[in-house]
Amino acid sequence: MRDNSLARELIAMGHEAHLVPMYLPLQLDEERIDESTPVFFGGINVYLQQKYRLFRKLPRWMDQVFNGRGLLRMVAKRSHLTSANEQGEMTCLMLRLEESNLGKEVDKLVDWLKQDGKPDVIVLSNALLAGLIRELKSRLGVPVVCTFQGEDSFLDSLPKRLV
Repeated sequence: MRDNSLARELIAMGHEAHLVPMYLPLQLDEERIDESTPVFFGGINVYLQQKYRLFRKLPRWMDQVFNGRGLLRMVAKRSHLTSANEQGEMTCLMLRLEESNLGKEVDKLVDWLKQDGKPDVIVLSNALLAGLIRELKSRLGVPVVCTFQGEDSFLDSLPKRLV
């Protein structure tokens, strides 16, 4: 909700702002400012691309099927897509993005961010996305800011073998 409120206020002040969902569709208690923005690094795509080479080569329209809001919500309810214990490995990969097989997902995000001209600044809503900073700065040439939003409890829940 904090990110949505920040984007809403920036828009009210005359700025252009987008709220970009990562991994799963946003679950908000208020109206979302930008419902048409796609989900990036969708939980299903990230898992499949990291584990299986075939999924790194699929066309983008196929990725959109796996990033469907309904499918992601359904899978999240029936699995552990938000569990630190189950998602520890993927969390570490996002923090060390250069070592992952997620280049296709970075490309999609950068292409989308460039579609209306590059942004003036990018704000990452939590430190677990910090692995994106180097790529975003080098490809877009804009400042990237990272805030903190309760990720400490998620990090505390990571399996000890990953910490």
